[in-house]
Amino acid sequence: QPTATVEATQAWQSSGVNVPPGIEVVIAYQSGQWTADPQTNGGKLYDANGCPDVIVPADQTSYPVTGAHMGVLVGRIAGGRPFVIG
Repeated sequence: QPTATVEATQAWQSSGVNVPPGIEVVIAYQSGQWTADPQTNGGKLYDANGCPDVIVPADQTSYPVTGAHMGVLVGRIAGGRPFVIG
């Protein structure tokens, strides 16, 4: 099973994993913590589920996914539509 490391300090990153058409892929968070904004969550870091108290509003178009927790782990395949990994 291929694995990839995602750096919280970098924008979109390639996993380097090539998936042939028709193959089902499972993407899962393994470990690590970060913050998208040190002013939220009492300054505490959070995991792939994002900040528990902040939902990105629909008018915040600079975020890849709205209606999800701020800082949630997000993925996309081949430059497609972003989706929540959590």
